[in-house]
Amino acid sequence: MRINLHLHPNAALPLHEGAPGNASSKELLLAAKKLGVTVIPVYPGTRSKQLKTHFVVEVPDEATAVRVLDKFRGLAATETAYLKPEDALP
Repeated sequence: MRINLHLHPNAALPLHEGAPGNASSKELLLAAKKLGVTVIPVYPGTRSKQLKTHFVVEVPDEATAVRVLDKFRGLAATETAYLKPEDALP
């Protein structure tokens, strides 16, 4: 299962650039560590500031997804967080 994250630029840009980050990006990384997940850029290496705000988190099951979504949605760094629907044929 995959959670899609759209982060505020002030939190996302340091995560892409390997910079120490600000309080909101540090809070996000700490929450991810406590939840046992990794925040992964969707477009690593991109130069676009808009694309740098997109991240994903892989989770093993729905219960974990609910915990991660509940936590991430309450963080200052998060603009949007949602569970990606399963792929299906029309």
